[in-house]
Amino acid sequence: MSKFSWIETVDRADAGPELLEAFGEVCRGDGSVHNMYQAFATRPDLLILADRFYRELLHNPRRSLEDWLQELVATHVAILCGCKYARDNHGTNFVLLLGDEKRGWAILEALEAGRMPESVDARIAAIITYTEKLTLHPAEMAEGDVAALRAVDLNDAQIFEVNQVAANFSYWARMLNGLGLTTLGEAIGTYEGET
Repeated sequence: MSKFSWIETVDRADAGPELLEAFGEVCRGDGSVHNMYQAFATRPDLLILADRFYRELLHNPRRSLEDWLQELVATHVAILCGCKYARDNHGTNFVLLLGDEKRGWAILEALEAGRMPESVDARIAAIITYTEKLTLHPAEMAEGDVAALRAVDLNDAQIFEVNQVAANFSYWARMLNGLGLTTLGEAIGTYEGET
């Protein structure tokens, strides 16, 4: 067992050629590798695929949602799933990208308390509602849930992105929680120093 996971992990210094190549593709700007990525040591091929999808979803300039809003959806899923690792990283990103630290932390505090944040408009409230239902009650999703997003002027590309970020972070939260991954020794957030 590693110091930050319930399974063995491999750091960059001890990685074999295939894993070292994978770490080279997923490392941060400072050359460090997220703890969660070190847990992929037995399957570097899956690491590359998971990271490419994640980066295409959250860091692609073609996205149709604001970057802070994608981070809010990601953080909300992490909160709902009780995933401290993703909550810490993406919550920090959300606040940084929102550009209003006091408001950002207040929004996250409300979500952690299970309340709708007071400072959000109807558009953000609808996204929060959709994200919560998809994360906690996926079998109950209905066309009306998408209609509620359209009613606050989200187009289909934006609705798709909300869906994909929420679904993808449900995967990450379950992977992180299921392997006991923590941020021990890791810099929090990704936008500062990220490649």
